[in-house]
Formats: sequence, C-alpha cells, structure tokens
Amino acid sequence: FPVTIQARKMEVHRRRIIRELILICANSGIRAPKEILSLTWGDIKLREEEMEGMYGSNRKSVELLAIIQINEQQKTGKRKVICIAGTYFKRLRQYYKDEFDYTPKDNEPVFLEMYGRRKGDVPDRYALYRIWSELINEVGLDRMKFSLYHLRHFAITQQILNGVDLLLIAKNMGNSIGTITKHYEQTDIVTGK
Repeated sequence: FPVTIQARKMEVHRRRIIRELILICANSGIRAPKEILSLTWGDIKLREEEMEGMYGSNRKSVELLAIIQINEQQKTGKRKVICIAGTYFKRLRQYYKDEFDYTPKDNEPVFLEMYGRRKGDVPDRYALYRIWSELINEVGLDRMKFSLYHLRHFAITQQILNGVDLLLIAKNMGNSIGTITKHYEQTDIVTGK
C-alpha cells in the first residue's frame, strides 16, 4: 500500500532522533532502551572543556561534554554520566527548533515523537528495535546479532582502549571496577590494546 506523506515524515523523524540516540549511547555507555529513553532535557547539562590528547593527538581541543543525570529508578540507581556527547544533544535540540519551531522543556523526553498517536511521548520500543535492525542489515552487520545493548559494550571498550581511569568508567556505568575488569578482561586494561 502507498506510504502517506505523514508516515514518511514520521519515519524520517524517527531515524533522525535514533541516529543521535545511537551516538549518545556509543559515547556514554547509557543502557538502551530503558535508561536512554527515560532521559528528560532537565537531566542533561552541557559544558565545554579543554582537553589534551584527544583522537591520538597531543594537541588541546575544546570538547562539549554532557553531564547526564540517570534517575534512581534505573538498574544501577541514581548516578551521573560524564561523556563527550554534548554535540549530539545540542544537535538534537537544534533539530527540534529548526524542523518544528519547538524548544523542548526540561521535563520533556530528550527523544520525542513529533508525529502520530505518540506525538509528545518517547518512541515506542518496537520502532526503535525495528530501525536498529534495519540499520544493522543495511550496513551488512547482520552476520552477528548486534543489539542496542552492544553500544554500551562499545563505549566501555573504547574508554578502556583510550586509557580512561577504570574508577571513572565504573562510576559512569554504575558498576564496580571488578565488574568492569571481569567483563572486559579480553581488552588489555594495562596497555590499552
């Protein structure tokens, strides 16, 4: 059956916000879908910080950090996650403003449906999983079963490989250092290789 203009706009919108969701999860280690979909704009603070040694360089660069407050109802309880994902939140907020002339309020979800019966609410898990599955298939990563949760593993592994202190990783993830070392022992934590 033919796709309506409204249905196409909804699909394009979902893909735009899910792109940012994927990038945020891959850089923060926040669990998907429950933790990431529970975020409101009031949970997010952005801060520019000068950092040295980023991206394999000895130069200093200014990065937009995101300080994300995870609420107490989540698996590991209340915690703050500090990550280099500020650009994605900023881009998402600007997208809402440019495309919908809409500025999200602090108590509203970060990932917001703007079409259909769920307008003003978070995307349903079915839509999120469907788009994730389509993306994995389209890029040819379908030989293995990659779930959204693998973004958390990716974030932790990248932090280990980049020499981030294990205590900071453990605090960001809401785990103990022992849990991190146990589950990521295949990554050489001492040398980062």
